[in-house]
Amino acid sequence: MLQDLEYQQPGGDIWRQIGVKSGGPGQVVFALRAPDASFPLSLRVGIIAKHIFTGLAPAQIAESPYSGVRAVGTGPFKVGSISNLAITLDRNPFAVPQPYLDHLVMRTYPASDPQLAIRAVLSGAADLVGGIQPQEVDTLQGRTDLTVQEVRMFTNSFVTFNADGDGKPFFADAKVRTALAQAVDRQRIVTDVLAGRADADPTPIPTADWAYSAAAANLHPFDLVASAKALDTAGWALDPNTRLRVKKGVTFHVSLVVADSYPNQQIANSIATQLLQVGVQVDVKAQPASKLLSDSLLTHKYQMALISIDVGSDPDQYSLWHSGSDAGSLNFAYSRGWGLIDKDLEDGRAAVDPPSRLAAYIDFQMLMADAAPAIFLYAGRYEYAVSQRVHGVHMDKAIEPFDRFRYVTDWYVNITG
Repeated sequence: MLQDLEYQQPGGDIWRQIGVKSGGPGQVVFALRAPDASFPLSLRVGIIAKHIFTGLAPAQIAESPYSGVRAVGTGPFKVGSISNLAITLDRNPFAVPQPYLDHLVMRTYPASDPQLAIRAVLSGAADLVGGIQPQEVDTLQGRTDLTVQEVRMFTNSFVTFNADGDGKPFFADAKVRTALAQAVDRQRIVTDVLAGRADADPTPIPTADWAYSAAAANLHPFDLVASAKALDTAGWALDPNTRLRVKKGVTFHVSLVVADSYPNQQIANSIATQLLQVGVQVDVKAQPASKLLSDSLLTHKYQMALISIDVGSDPDQYSLWHSGSDAGSLNFAYSRGWGLIDKDLEDGRAAVDPPSRLAAYIDFQMLMADAAPAIFLYAGRYEYAVSQRVHGVHMDKAIEPFDRFRYVTDWYVNITG
């Protein structure tokens, strides 16, 4: 199904370039066009029942009751019922290991009112709620009937420069981009906007990743003096009257597009305030996330854009930063001619042994610090509120959001009476 031309979900293009055949009983052989150390992560996609779905188009598979209330699976739970308000999962008697819980009810709440889910936990109508924003965590502090578990995530939030498009008059010079990156105090954003519930991260690889380089993170630290000098050297002089940078009659006045949800707009406002200190005026333009993606990022119609992406637990960022990526890919910067950066991304993907991959990705981060295609800001954390009624809830030190259920078989509730 993944290779069907009608399958339009993320990853479809990748799977259509992979050869798949049977290698014998219980064996599947994958043929890749080139070595790809991160490919095993692609195998986490679920397996569906051939005897049920053979001959159906992707859209028909999605609409089938066997993809919903009659879903077939081998996990610890099976679908019991589905309604507009909740999905009830029942223990799968054939699963190994067996979960302690008889049932797991996944309640749904409107995205327009995230506080509703939190209030459900506070009132006892629900037991767990995840993805809590920093300011929401503060409202839960001090309660004795629940705990908030916090783990790091493989997310990367950054402001990308459109140096080859609408932002070219301002961002074509790497020294200017580096100067702007040095003008932003990431820790200030983490403290003031995110209540300390994130990790300042000046590199494209999240702090939780095994390939993260502290040396690259410290290559161009926050330094307003160095930033101002670099802008002077690049020909952007400070107008004594307006206190804005000017070069050949052009004022350094740009726009920053951002999703209109928390904390994106607040972070963008902080960045605009900080860049104004070095004479760069930034207009924040907030819009719905769907419009940001369709009208600005995918079309490359922007000057600066604030982006937050779950880059996954593998440091392979070929699709994000390789200059040979297709124009419709996740390479929103879409820069060309990054020879050595491209080679590091290719080497990191092709190598199998961890030391070789680590060397490639450390060099990648060092080169990215100098090229500065973006102002890398922070890596997020996942906040999970858990009722004291539920025991055995734990997570790895760093996760992707869906990993919060990895140890669901350990969850239990004491029953008395």
